Amino acid sequence: MIEFVVQVVKHTPIWVWGIFVALLVLGVRQMRARVVKPYVVLIAPVVFFVLGLVSSGRSPLAFAAWAVAIVLVASVVFFVLRPVGAASFDSSSGRLNVPGSAWPLFFMLALFALNYVINVAQAINPALLTEAAWRLGTPALLGALSGAFVGRSVSLFALSRGGIRRAKLA
Repeated sequence: MIEFVVQVVKHTPIWVWGIFVALLVLGVRQMRARVVKPYVVLIAPVVFFVLGLVSSGRSPLAFAAWAVAIVLVASVVFFVLRPVGAASFDSSSGRLNVPGSAWPLFFMLALFALNYVINVAQAINPALLTEAAWRLGTPALLGALSGAFVGRSVSLFALSRGGIRRAKLA
C-alpha cells in the first residue's frame, strides 16, 4: 500500500503541488481576522465555481449534477445557515470585518483532495468513467462542497449590501 501511495505521489505533476501549497497558504491566511473590501470574499469561490464549471462540462448529466448540487447547497447555506458569525460591515470605510475561520481552508483543501483522488482514480481505472454513479456522483459531491464555500462567501458579501445580519455560524 505504501509503495502504491509513493508511486502516485511520484507521478503527480509538480504544478499540482504548487496549487496545493497556494491553497494551503490562502486558507491559513483566512484563519486570521481581516478587514477587506466586500468583493474580496468572492474571489476564491468564483475561481472554484469557474473551475467546477469547466471540469463538470464533460457531459450534460455531469454538469446538471454539479449545477443542482452547487445551487442547492449554496442556497441552504445562504438562506438557512447564514454563516456570517461575528463578521460585520463598516459602512464608513466600506469594508467587511471578517473574523478568522478555518472553514475556507477546509473547503479549499477538501475540493483539492477530492479532485486529486478523482483524477488519480480515473487515471488508474478509466473504466470508472462509464459508471453512472461515478459520472454523476463525483460532480455532485464537488458541487456540494463548492456550494458550501460559495454560500458562506455570498453570506459575507451580503453583509455589505444589508441583505443579511449576523447569525449562527462562523
